[in-house]
Amino acid sequence: MINNIIFLFFCVWLCGFVVFQIISYHSLFRKSLKNKVVLVTGCDAGGFGYSTVEALRKEGVVVIATCYTDDGVKKLNEEFKDTPNVVLKMDITKKEDVEAVIKETSKVLQQRKTNLYGLVNNAGVAEWGLFECIPLHRFNHVINVNLFGMTTLTRYCIPLMRRDTFETRQTPRQFLQLLLTICKQWVLHRGTRGRIVNICSVAGRLIGPSISCYSISKAGAIAFTDSIRIELQSLFGIWACTVEPQFTSSAMVTKSKETQLVKQIFEKELSPDLQSIYQLCFFSK
Repeated sequence: MINNIIFLFFCVWLCGFVVFQIISYHSLFRKSLKNKVVLVTGCDAGGFGYSTVEALRKEGVVVIATCYTDDGVKKLNEEFKDTPNVVLKMDITKKEDVEAVIKETSKVLQQRKTNLYGLVNNAGVAEWGLFECIPLHRFNHVINVNLFGMTTLTRYCIPLMRRDTFETRQTPRQFLQLLLTICKQWVLHRGTRGRIVNICSVAGRLIGPSISCYSISKAGAIAFTDSIRIELQSLFGIWACTVEPQFTSSAMVTKSKETQLVKQIFEKELSPDLQSIYQLCFFSK
């Protein structure tokens, strides 16, 4: 008798799980991204951010793109001409730049009477070289951009995503309606209230030599995402996830660029003592 009950319970659970997966992922139940507002960082030409912007535009998303260089801003402005999309210049390590982007994003949201639907933290830099050979200011800059820049911008964007959720005093009935709405959205489309996508790297999990500062920054970003995923999804229905690509040739990472950078650091920024030591280690064999 007990075995039959356990078997029946398992069958019901399995059927419910299969139905839930179908509802969650089937295109018929996916909520359209058209007219949603998404902020994407690091959109200079040739990188993941630029490709993300192109993909989002095809879905009808209103994109707020940030670039580090003037050339990146100019190129996207030409492509965004006569569209509701916005291009802004931002150094993610500068608080004033981040606040300016948030201010412009708030204006767009107020005009469209909506919340920020998505944040793609893509802005990043890389430095390669043995730990002792990388100047500390370069080492720290990688962590400031890849980790602390990400956490700072995310901190500013969360209120724009959950705005109107718990920010005003609500009657029990309003609270119940809100709770039911969040549950419904979660079932029909995971993360409907918003999503934070942090571009990390396999280097944050598989550590090797000569990538210490980059791996530290990406491992920290992965841990940060895991933590806020639990906080935001349970409280507000906002999902946070990572994308962890392997080493990919992009505007940030090319063999010639990195070789030139390592050579420049070795010849111009290393002390004569370190030059002689590492030259003996690598070039005498």
